[in-house]
Amino acid sequence: MPTYYNFGDAIEGERITCQFRRISKPKLVSGTHRHRAREVTLDDACCVIMKPRRFKQG
Repeated sequence: MPTYYNFGDAIEGERITCQFRRISKPKLVSGTHRHRAREVTLDDACCVIMKPRRFKQG
């Protein structure tokens, strides 16, 4: 399993588990329609995808 260390590297999944030392205050960001999303910044974090993202066929 690759590990990403560089600026701009990204991971994406339905469920991601993280271990971290510090978390920032959650901020609201725009999502789709009324579904708002939250964004946080993690310091000294290690994240693992627990459930890969599913794509619909068609």
